[in-house]
Amino acid sequence: MPAGSLIGFLGDVGVDCVAAMLACHKAGIGFVFLDARHPMPTLAQLAGHAGLHGLTGSGCHLDIAQDVALGVPRLSLDTDTPAGTSPDTWHALPDVGPQTLSHLRYTSGSTGLPKGVPISRANLFWALERLGPTIATQPDDRFGFEALRGGATLYAFQPAAIGAAALAHGMQQHAITVMATYSALWQTLLTVPSIRLPDLRLAHISGEPLSVAQIAAFEQACPTAELENSYGSSEFPLIAHYRHQRGALTGQQSVPAGLPFDADEVRLIDAHGNTVAPGYPGQVVIRSDHLPHAYHNDPDRSAQVFQRDEQGRQQYLTGDLARIDRQGRLHLLGRADDQIKINGHAVHPAEVEQALSSARCCRSKIRLGRTAL
Repeated sequence: MPAGSLIGFLGDVGVDCVAAMLACHKAGIGFVFLDARHPMPTLAQLAGHAGLHGLTGSGCHLDIAQDVALGVPRLSLDTDTPAGTSPDTWHALPDVGPQTLSHLRYTSGSTGLPKGVPISRANLFWALERLGPTIATQPDDRFGFEALRGGATLYAFQPAAIGAAALAHGMQQHAITVMATYSALWQTLLTVPSIRLPDLRLAHISGEPLSVAQIAAFEQACPTAELENSYGSSEFPLIAHYRHQRGALTGQQSVPAGLPFDADEVRLIDAHGNTVAPGYPGQVVIRSDHLPHAYHNDPDRSAQVFQRDEQGRQQYLTGDLARIDRQGRLHLLGRADDQIKINGHAVHPAEVEQALSSARCCRSKIRLGRTAL
């Protein structure tokens, strides 16, 4: 396959997924993760939108692959070599460059088609370099989820399959020292009764904003751990970061999303595109040399958020509302549109309404968002 071709991995977030991702990167082929837990129509929609050149996974998942991507070649991870081939017939690895596609990351959508964010090899290595100092893994670290840096040992837990209590037990049993994951999972993990993670030295949390109460629960469950809270999105994963100091939020009403990184320009704009003064709410806009230029095969939605400023520089309109405090830190306030987050998934109520309207059994509908009781 030529450099930049796309291979879909159908399966779970586990060891097979990591192996397939590394193999694709070594071969100069783009990687697309297809979560086998998703409904078949969603998987088929994503596979068709991505334009896959091949599909891989373990045998139990590839049994349904024909329904996911018709006519696409399949390779089972349960065999050592592709059927009908030998090392003599294998091709040399293709030439790759900084802009060769590394992977296609789909946003967490609801009923509509998630947006595909193309990540080049240059932007992948840039993100790893930016993330490195905030986590700084060491060879003796035991790392939950994302570890492939610094020689740490990776433990590929699958929380959706095993549940929060089993995840907490696994972290205790394997003495996990570093964990990087999304805030929705941490919120669930901290509800496990009497949870204690004494070996944890660092938690890197991203996604939805954390509350002061959740920080307090973290400090109790993880008595020696530091907390790095970061703000980003699928389009631009590391916008700002905040290293929490124990007791620093006493009397505070919100947890900062953090300080923007020096290499980027982050500003807040009003509904007319004008920059707002510190302390006032506005939409977060990013200018950076490491932004993608567009969504994959999606020119209409790309034009809404990926734009050029008056100097011709690439910028991304996040849709997030925030304010900047006196220390220059971002505090997230919600969304500029009607998008809501449910367990880490972006949900657009209009898409839910449209899906309900298409159901024959539905004569009328109303959509409401509410916090958990």
